[in-house]
Amino acid sequence: MQDNKLLPLPYFKINEKLDILESSAETASLFLPAGNLLELIDDESAEKAKNVLLNKKKKRTELNMKTHSSPFALVTVHISWNGDTAHLLLIEEDDKINILAGQVEKHRQRLAETNLDLLESKESAERSYRKVLELSSPFIHISDELVLIPLFGELSEQLINQNKDRLLDMLHDSNVNRILIDFNGVGSISRDGLIFFQQLLSQFSLLGAESVLIGISPEQAKFIHNNFPGLEAKYINSLHKAIRKGL
Repeated sequence: MQDNKLLPLPYFKINEKLDILESSAETASLFLPAGNLLELIDDESAEKAKNVLLNKKKKRTELNMKTHSSPFALVTVHISWNGDTAHLLLIEEDDKINILAGQVEKHRQRLAETNLDLLESKESAERSYRKVLELSSPFIHISDELVLIPLFGELSEQLINQNKDRLLDMLHDSNVNRILIDFNGVGSISRDGLIFFQQLLSQFSLLGAESVLIGISPEQAKFIHNNFPGLEAKYINSLHKAIRKGL
């Protein structure tokens, strides 16, 4: 018989009430002692946790869990049911969030360097401008259900029109239900750009995805409120917080 206490990763064996029946020794290094798995899950994630963990066809999910170092650490949970008991392997993902944030910042810097370097002739300038617009709204999967779109440069009609079909096609072909739109790289916002942005958010909503805006500056918030007080989106100030809440 395998001794699950010797597994090199945090491990739980649970029943259909989510009671913890066994755990690995490594679990104690990440989590506080608990008798039921829900004691270790962030309150806002508890309902999702019950629905996902008790779905015996589900093999993997992401949850916000309470660890020694954080009250809502992002954890990937691999699930395997055997009759009325489940085996869970857990991997803390906070380092991946830091890596993702770093990649977004590098992309922002690379785009700033690219913006003017390619303008050699009218034709190449047009190609370069279209390429810059495409680079200004990448579609980055964080999980099967969560995607990040960091925006760069001016939020303009041209930016939205150049990218909307690509973004909508990628959303349509995915299981995404929440989109994080990062404004940290946005400079100015045109009124026409905001009109087309609102239309894009409405199309996201029709495809079943909720939009969350991140990194809105006070000036941008005032401009949005004055022009579109009913914008169909939620607001969260931090990329890290938005990713954790989205999973």
